[in-house]
Amino acid sequence: MERIENTQGFLYGYGVFETMKVENLKVLNIEKHFLRLKNSAKELNIFFNMSLGEFLEIIKKEIKKYDERVYVLRFSLGKNGDSFFYSILKREFSYTKSTYKNGYKLTISPLKKDPKSKIIYHKTLNYLENILELERIKELGFNESLFFNIYNEITECITSNIYLVKDNKIYTPLVTCGLLEGTMRKVIFEKCREYNLPIFQKKLFLKDILECDEIFLTNSLMGILKVSSFNEREFQSCFTDKLKIKFNL
Repeated sequence: MERIENTQGFLYGYGVFETMKVENLKVLNIEKHFLRLKNSAKELNIFFNMSLGEFLEIIKKEIKKYDERVYVLRFSLGKNGDSFFYSILKREFSYTKSTYKNGYKLTISPLKKDPKSKIIYHKTLNYLENILELERIKELGFNESLFFNIYNEITECITSNIYLVKDNKIYTPLVTCGLLEGTMRKVIFEKCREYNLPIFQKKLFLKDILECDEIFLTNSLMGILKVSSFNEREFQSCFTDKLKIKFNL
């Protein structure tokens, strides 16, 4: 097999990855993670013939190595000509009780997403733009940054999907506005259908944030996390707190 250092995945970031929460020896939403990985590989022309059963077996063997109750596994898949390579890395779960108590401080990114770009709909190994933006806002005292697209429509945050709450209704951007559809986003829609809660996908703009009652974020690790402030405006989280308890997320 060709050395990994000489593959397109290593040299050019030609690949995708999944970040999965492990809790009590179980990977949360693992089938959703695998399906997204499989779909992204197909869309980006990465040969990936691993079955769900094989994927589950690999992850099961990895989990047996560790004793922690909660941690994170990252499964990276890279292009290697007409084949593929993968790697698995473990890291600590970084969200704490104070994270959920205090919520996130949100600001606006100066970067604009182009919904015509193919890669923004996939969790690619080329993540540098997001990392640089995260470093920038942390120096300013924020936790997350909100991306708009070139049409000034809300898309997503650096590491999370965004939801606005208005009159006990949930609104979130259309995927076609240019965002990575998170596995937890799919869970939110499933839970809303289960509990008959109104949730809508639509084009959202800055004025919608300024007029909404609450904001919350989701990703596969944080579950549901309230936004405590957007720039200078502070938000309450009554609806979000109840939703988190109801959904057990």
